[in-house]
Amino acid sequence: MQSSRIGMLANQGQVSAADINQAFGDTKGVPPAAMPIVQDIKAVSEKLVGKDAQQATAFLGDFSGALETLTAAAERICS
Repeated sequence: MQSSRIGMLANQGQVSAADINQAFGDTKGVPPAAMPIVQDIKAVSEKLVGKDAQQATAFLGDFSGALETLTAAAERICS
């Protein structure tokens, strides 16, 4: 997954639907227990599509929280 890339693109106001598909399209290997977390960050990421950098700031707090949750889950699962 390339979820952190979405945050960088959002800061530039450049998130597209293709970026979402690239970041979340391949979930092979994601443990079933982690899928709700992946789905949450994908849902937040989808809100960034088509937003300019200023508009995206309204969603970056939610995105950062979802990314932190995903990172913590990956650390727990993979360690």
